[in-house]
Amino acid sequence: MSLPGLSLFALVPLFLTGAVLVWFAGARLAGYADTISQRSGIGQATIGVILLGAVTSLPEITTTSVAVISDNPRMAVNNLVGGVAFQVVVIALADLFVGKNALTSMVPGPRVMLNAAVSIVLLVLVALGVMVGDWEL
Repeated sequence: MSLPGLSLFALVPLFLTGAVLVWFAGARLAGYADTISQRSGIGQATIGVILLGAVTSLPEITTTSVAVISDNPRMAVNNLVGGVAFQVVVIALADLFVGKNALTSMVPGPRVMLNAAVSIVLLVLVALGVMVGDWEL
C-alpha cells in the first residue's frame, strides 16, 4: 500500500485518525511529565522544557528529515516555519481564553524578551528567504 496512490477520500480520514491519536497521546504525555516531575523533584518547568519540548519536536524533526531525504527543501523549510507559527497561534489562543493571568503576562525578565525579539527577526529572515526564492552563489 502506497500513500501517494490513495485517493483524497481515503487520506483525509487517515489523517484525522492520526491527529486524534496524537491528541490523546499528548494529553497522556503531559500527565506522565507531571508524574516524573513530582517523583524526581525536578520542577515542572524544567521537565516541560526538556522532556515535552523534545518529544513534541519529534514530528517536525521526522517530517523535515524525510523532506530533506526526499529532496524537497521547500517542504522542510515550510514545515519548520509553519510549526513555529502554529505554536505562536496556540499561545495566543491560550492567552485569549485564560484572560487576566495570560501566559504571555508572566514574562520573567529582559532575557526572555530578547529571546523573543531574536526569534522574530530570524523568522522574518526565513520568511523573506522563502518569498525571494533561491539565488545561485
